Amino acid sequence: MKTIKVVAAVICDNMKEKNKIFATARGYGELKGGWEFPGGKIEAGETPQEALKREIMEELDTEIRVGELIDTIEYDYPTFHLSMDCFWCEVVAGHLELKEAEMRHRDNRNSELIVYGYIPLMQSAQCVRKNIASCDMCEGSMVLKDRYDKEFTAVCVCHPWKTGTTKTKERCYNIIYNSLPYGLLKESKQVLALGMQSLRISLTMETAKETEQILDEFLGVYYHNRIPAERNFTKGHFKRGAE
Repeated sequence: MKTIKVVAAVICDNMKEKNKIFATARGYGELKGGWEFPGGKIEAGETPQEALKREIMEELDTEIRVGELIDTIEYDYPTFHLSMDCFWCEVVAGHLELKEAEMRHRDNRNSELIVYGYIPLMQSAQCVRKNIASCDMCEGSMVLKDRYDKEFTAVCVCHPWKTGTTKTKERCYNIIYNSLPYGLLKESKQVLALGMQSLRISLTMETAKETEQILDEFLGVYYHNRIPAERNFTKGHFKRGAE
């Protein structure tokens, strides 16, 4: 029987006292609406702790500190064996946001929901371009790769105070975006059922051709009931919820 290795984060308000524990509500599948601890599969070359940090950043846009292993849950499903390492965790940066499960229980008539866009993973304290090459005092973008060969676009925000174009010595920095865009094409029925006042397509680094394609796909699915094409999107800001 195939074994699937996964990790789960038991996120508490304080590692020492643990007065509050966060659980997430599934927004999809047969167990939709059920409560669980967030996490996911361990990718090749990752430690369980690395996988957990990555999954929580992707799903909840939150940076966590991984603490002690609580236990490893072993469970046999009909078609595979699940091995799940559960760790104590606490929030380091970011905040746990409302997701689809919680949105269904609030009045959304004055709310807006992003249905497409690249999610910023972090903002660097220094200019990455200056550190690896040289500063040309021009804004632009560059591509970074991690050890799994995933590509991340880093947008350079340049404050060329040395040339006298700004009054204060503002530091240059980079906004590093996720390798995949966030998108809710297949979830259109769930999104429309929330009763949002408006939906937003957030464009940042797309080319003119990519922009045209994205607009055509989302307008076709949301307003003309077109069957969504197969696209590789993250669902982190919608799939799970936090209580």
